[in-house]
Amino acid sequence: MIPKLIRLPSFVWNRKSVFLTLLSSYLLIFLLPVSIGMVLYSKVEGMMMEHAERANTALLDQLRQTLDVRLREVEQASQRITLNPKLQGLLNSDGSEAPEDAYKLVEFMKDHLAQDRGRGTLISDAYLYFGASDTILSSSARTDTRTFFERIYPVEGLSYVDWKRQVLDSYHHRSYLPARQISSSDVGRRTMLTYVQSLPLVETKDIKGALVLLLDAAPVRSMLSQAAAGGGRVFIVNADGELVLGSEEDEAPDSGLLERIGGGSGRFELTDEHGREHIVTYARSDQTAWRYVLVLPEDLVLRSLQTLKAWALGLLLLCLLGGGLAAYRMAYRNSSPIRELVGFIRSSRAQVGGAWDVELGEFELIRETIEVSREEERRLRDKLAGQTPVLQANFLQRLLRGEVDPGAVTPESLRFMQMRFESDLFAVLFVRVGDIREFGGEASERQWALVRFIISNVCRDLLAEAHHGYTVELDRTTMGVLVNFLPEKAEKVQGAAAVSAGEGARRPERDGGRQPDERTAGRLEDELLEAAVTLQHVMRSRFGVQLTLGVSGIHEGLGRIGECTLEAARAADHRIVSGADTVIRFSDLREEEHHYHYPIELEVQLMGAVKSGDAEGVRRLLESIYALHFGSRRITPEMGRCLFFNMVSTLLKIVNGMSLQPADIFPGSFDPFKKLSLCETAEEMHAEISGLFLTLCRYMKARSSDHSQLLLQAIRDHIEERYGDGGLSLTSIADAFHITPQYLSAFFKKQQGENLTDYVAKVRVGHAKRLLRDKRLTVTQIAHQVGYAADIGLIRVFKKITGTTPGKYRETAGEEAL
Repeated sequence: MIPKLIRLPSFVWNRKSVFLTLLSSYLLIFLLPVSIGMVLYSKVEGMMMEHAERANTALLDQLRQTLDVRLREVEQASQRITLNPKLQGLLNSDGSEAPEDAYKLVEFMKDHLAQDRGRGTLISDAYLYFGASDTILSSSARTDTRTFFERIYPVEGLSYVDWKRQVLDSYHHRSYLPARQISSSDVGRRTMLTYVQSLPLVETKDIKGALVLLLDAAPVRSMLSQAAAGGGRVFIVNADGELVLGSEEDEAPDSGLLERIGGGSGRFELTDEHGREHIVTYARSDQTAWRYVLVLPEDLVLRSLQTLKAWALGLLLLCLLGGGLAAYRMAYRNSSPIRELVGFIRSSRAQVGGAWDVELGEFELIRETIEVSREEERRLRDKLAGQTPVLQANFLQRLLRGEVDPGAVTPESLRFMQMRFESDLFAVLFVRVGDIREFGGEASERQWALVRFIISNVCRDLLAEAHHGYTVELDRTTMGVLVNFLPEKAEKVQGAAAVSAGEGARRPERDGGRQPDERTAGRLEDELLEAAVTLQHVMRSRFGVQLTLGVSGIHEGLGRIGECTLEAARAADHRIVSGADTVIRFSDLREEEHHYHYPIELEVQLMGAVKSGDAEGVRRLLESIYALHFGSRRITPEMGRCLFFNMVSTLLKIVNGMSLQPADIFPGSFDPFKKLSLCETAEEMHAEISGLFLTLCRYMKARSSDHSQLLLQAIRDHIEERYGDGGLSLTSIADAFHITPQYLSAFFKKQQGENLTDYVAKVRVGHAKRLLRDKRLTVTQIAHQVGYAADIGLIRVFKKITGTTPGKYRETAGEEAL
């Protein structure tokens, strides 16, 4: 915006100019106190928010403590009644007591139930329920449950069945049920909280009765309204996430509020359906497990904070505008000398025909003018030095292949390539790199290069003490290490003469060389083997890279290096038999066997196990063949591949002999010989051939199981056709298919995965759901149509499977239809 208004020359606004550097510095210095002010403002905002949160939390804690005291009185009244010795005898009464016993009931009511009314507690009324006689005793009446519900205390929104099930018949331990409207001729229409304690106290299943205390919700709602004064709302939520009571009558919390309440206490922000932001604070009572929720509009809480924010933003904009103009003026004035110097340098270059990068910064231009000659010299020197590793790598590759004339190698040529040979004893390590995904995830070229670099450095460090070695990359996964033994090692082992002091090192042999004695070679090979094992351990434990190393024999003379390479490569190739991540010496391969054991009798046995579908027998035979050749014996890699190819031919004999189509058995393209050729170890080939045989074995077994599927489908069809028959049972179905009930039960459980009786019940419930949508049919009629003699049988099974009763399901289905 500023450059468009002032319209300065374009070079002033160069992104690498000194002017912009100074302007940025001044702006940073100017923005430092502004940033501190913003941080201070955020702290003030946080403190005000924290103060509001503490006030809301303290308000909820005061409300919780007050209500806990009032509710503790309710629980004390409950204890006086439930712990009374006379109550146990009343619970066992069946309603047929004599007149004097009936008088005892009335006396009990007067002594214990009516005394807690009108004493300043929340208890509005109380009654006892006796399940054995279906009797309710209140402070003013004794009657049955239906009469009590319909005439004395009817509950709005609940039927008699639901009220009796939820309040009287269900197990409750000091339970507070959500507030509901109760209309009666005695008390009129009032909102009541219901406190329920199942009797006797020690029983959780054999419930004989219940104590019910009706609590007046008006005083509680008055407390909530006082806490919500100022425009907020207060709700009480029980442990099940249900609304118990609100500060306003017929007022429900916003959608999504109850789902977000969890834990002991907390605070979160909520947006209502009108887009208005609210701050929700809640606290939990340990006595009742209720959560008291306070919902306040955010603009009501943060009114003073918003005023402060408006002033702060106005002052911030004013400071930014004034400080920006002052920083611009100072930067422009102080950058003038540098601009003049840069202009002089550019004009001088133009006079001598030089060129410069227009994107180059002013400071960079001055520095580049001073260092141009030194940089050119350094570039030439680095270019020359960069060719040395390429020359060295090319020489080592030809040397390992035996393509170098030993007579043409001189100390001068070795020094030119930054190499030297300390003695004329040589060996070669062949390093094959396995899976590197554990090292760097994706096996990219960059990761491969990094792995080869690490191997090269680890080799150099391991061989530095006793040997002298050079590493060269042969291909992406293979590296060769040329090991040259130090003079003192070679002389100590060989007992050779001391090295001439004038030469400083023994001159390499110019002829083909000779083989050192066996004791010399053995000791040097042991040292080399130890270094190879250490290399493998370091790469596996520290970098997660698996290596297969081949160790050649010890040979003397440059002319024998090619022979060392062939021996090391042969040893490394033996990982097909020995497995990956191993160290193999060429000297250990002399006892290899050049034949394998796979007689016709074993092949016939394997073919029979596959055709019969005996997967365990096939697996056992394959494991025995693998253990025979690659466990206790050592065969050549070539013989190992021939063994697995012969086993593939056995597989093809089975497929072709039974006129099978490979596409129906094996997924994807069927080319077993190609898959085996891609395997690098015998273990991988064993896993591949085992997978092929077991797949064919499972296919053969599946062919024999079609009859079971047909029988299972016939049983399901039989049940679907006769589900309405009340005599449908395990025995009748078994008779229909001429099998025993025991076999039918075991067969259906194995094939279907569930019991036959459970499956029949699910089919009947499914048809009952369909019939329940027709409201002309009663539950009893539907029960008869789906095979039940009475509605109680359908209700029991329906609730067990669906979790609800048929009546509730019919109401839910009707609401969904609307």
